[in-house]
Amino acid sequence: MLATGSFVSPMQPVRKARVSVSLVACALSIVAFALLGSAPAAAGVDAKVRSSPQPITPFALQQASGAPFTADNFKGKWSLVVLGFTHCPDVCPFTLQNLAQVEEELSLRVSPDRKPQVVFIGVDPDRDHKVIGEYVKHFSDHFIGATGEWEEVAKAVDTLGGFVRITGKEKDPEDYRVFHSASISVVDPEGRLVAGVNPPMPPSETATFLAELFIKHTRKTAKQ
Repeated sequence: MLATGSFVSPMQPVRKARVSVSLVACALSIVAFALLGSAPAAAGVDAKVRSSPQPITPFALQQASGAPFTADNFKGKWSLVVLGFTHCPDVCPFTLQNLAQVEEELSLRVSPDRKPQVVFIGVDPDRDHKVIGEYVKHFSDHFIGATGEWEEVAKAVDTLGGFVRITGKEKDPEDYRVFHSASISVVDPEGRLVAGVNPPMPPSETATFLAELFIKHTRKTAKQ
């Protein structure tokens, strides 16, 4: 099971393919928040708020429809961005279901125009690109799935402060491991990384934390 910190799960078979996948919740993103300056979240929510928002640098992915998904897609709305892959046996489905619960709770706390978009970036593009749209719709009709060429995926992961590593693919393209960070990136309407939230996320507490973050950040930005 994927957990926060640096715990690595044992390999598990995935569907009918000869694929065994192991994931790691990388502590690097958490350490980065600490080094760059951050404040802890409310009790019950494992999150860090950056003291200085970090602009998202350019990348170019595609949605299932073929429409582009770039850093510009973060502009004008709040975004919750999760890294994962469609062949994930348990952790990614759990996280997306958890985010669907948070999204439902947020609907009770924020106005429709402030409701964030949830973006799932597929870090295993060879297997993700054909099914990512259908995959995310299992959890919410509002979720966006995006992936692309590996170089562009790597750019997106890097600018979001995440981590991904694929090993063993050169030996067997059907049996390899995918390691990636678990933190959900919170991106503001100016297209800047402002916080990270680690699963599991208690839906009510996390929704309250995010709603308060949106209000405080909007007020702070208005004063600048």
